[in-house]
Amino acid sequence: MTLPTPGQLRTLIHDALTTALTRDAATLPASMFYTPGCRPALFIDSSVVRGGPGVGKTLWARVLTDPDLRAAAAYDLKMPRLEDTRVISAPGAAGDSDGYPAAPELEALIGEGIRPVMVWTAVALTALGVCDLTHLPSWRDRAQWLLRNPDALRQAVADLNSQGHTHLVVFDSLDRLHPDQRITDRLASGVLQLAADLARLGPRVRAKVFLRPDTLDAALWALRSEARRALRTTDLNWSTPDHWGQVTGTHLYVLEVVRLTGAEPSIESSSFDAPALPGPTTSREEPTDA
Repeated sequence: MTLPTPGQLRTLIHDALTTALTRDAATLPASMFYTPGCRPALFIDSSVVRGGPGVGKTLWARVLTDPDLRAAAAYDLKMPRLEDTRVISAPGAAGDSDGYPAAPELEALIGEGIRPVMVWTAVALTALGVCDLTHLPSWRDRAQWLLRNPDALRQAVADLNSQGHTHLVVFDSLDRLHPDQRITDRLASGVLQLAADLARLGPRVRAKVFLRPDTLDAALWALRSEARRALRTTDLNWSTPDHWGQVTGTHLYVLEVVRLTGAEPSIESSSFDAPALPGPTTSREEPTDA
């Protein structure tokens, strides 16, 4: 093949990446996604996805909550369970705050002595359509109803388990829930407690929490050991470690090739003939043990 000149390569890289750099995770088209390297973040039974700023937590939350992207991921990554999953958006995952209390209300609820896990249980069960909660006018009323009905979560999960579909509640951007980091850590701890409770109650209702490492560490500190053991955590990163823990490669290079080969037609892009990219190396969805 004819190799592009240095000038053509510079133009190609500029044209391929400019569009991506001017967008955010909520507006990126499917053509800009590269999924195999981040496959574990989509496992239904991975309750916590840990990742630093900028690694793509919101992007992968969107892959789960967007039906078209979720279907594409299920096909490309050979994860059929995703196709049979009803995904519910919670904080940050939908880009709005209609489905959960705003920061002042969260602070007021906690100030009244309502535990954060009770608030998030109300959020999750309301999103899942539990009728005893959906008709109540405020989050305070819903949290207080749960206090009066301590077995409501177990009963709701049992009802949902019997339906035959998997239900997944996705939490993202928890670090932006409140300007006070101490309150944010308490709120995140409540989300993790809910995720642990759901993991113990059956196979078909799960929570997935995308968290920064510092927020995760602070939130885990407040949990009991049995709750921490119930949480299955995976790291969201773009590097490939070997058996010794040494980084042997990064999927970001492949992502760049994907962008180069998908650039708008031009003289430069037509002269760039990249080799075929490998797909996922396994057809299994996820391991069944911890």
